[in-house]
Amino acid sequence: MSEVAMMSTPGEVYSGKVIQFPVVSRTPVVRKNLLARSQTKAAEPLISYTEIKVMSDWFILHGKYRDNALFITGLCTGFRISDLVRLRVKDVMDVGSHTFNKSIDIFELKTGKRTVSKLDEVIITEAIRRAVTNYMDVIGWKLRPDDYLFRSRKKNSDGEYRLDESQGYRIITNAAKECGLQEHVGSHTMRKTFLNIANTVGSMSKLRGSSTVMTDCQILARHSSLDVTLQYMNLTKSRLLSLREGVSAFVLGKTAVKDLEIRYEFELEDEDDE
Repeated sequence: MSEVAMMSTPGEVYSGKVIQFPVVSRTPVVRKNLLARSQTKAAEPLISYTEIKVMSDWFILHGKYRDNALFITGLCTGFRISDLVRLRVKDVMDVGSHTFNKSIDIFELKTGKRTVSKLDEVIITEAIRRAVTNYMDVIGWKLRPDDYLFRSRKKNSDGEYRLDESQGYRIITNAAKECGLQEHVGSHTMRKTFLNIANTVGSMSKLRGSSTVMTDCQILARHSSLDVTLQYMNLTKSRLLSLREGVSAFVLGKTAVKDLEIRYEFELEDEDDE
């Protein structure tokens, strides 16, 4: 079999470094303002639960329930800002019965890939339900099914009553600045943080296979190659730097490891007594 697995059902089986997902015939859309911004200053992920909580608490403290719902939904879905701001109420919930859908089924604006497949679906988790419910409670559940979920009082540049990508960027960057967090936080911070959380939580689980976790992160991100995911998550640099620190600690005799000879050890069965 070649490196690219041939699949009868897109997204159901994957092999090697390349994964296929359901794709509609659509020209990828890249906002010029966001493209220029990404080339000059790449957004970095948040690095701890504390940073996430500080930002979420700041939104709530200042009565910005819509913005907090945007923030939490971005962290828990890994959606790009272009897809977040285009979510409609019916994509997430039945506003009449106040019940949430099981998952979010949309086609990504940038790639045309569908977010629901037999391999992965963007489920609506408890954190999303809580944040969106708080937001809807504040506005009295007045949005209609076809309304944009993150509705704006004014029309944007497209003539629609929704946040645009630039507004989403400012919401996140301003909150991070007010909370005194690290620089280079942007709207893409949510997607990168989502993947870093998934990798960390997965690596600490019972499976613990780093290659398995990274492959799963690739699927969650709907990236076509694992190399893209590795570069995207900014994990390699921190690992390599920590290895350099480890070498230094070894040289200073500070590590528990003292022996550099690596040997495989096997459990042998006891021989039956003759």
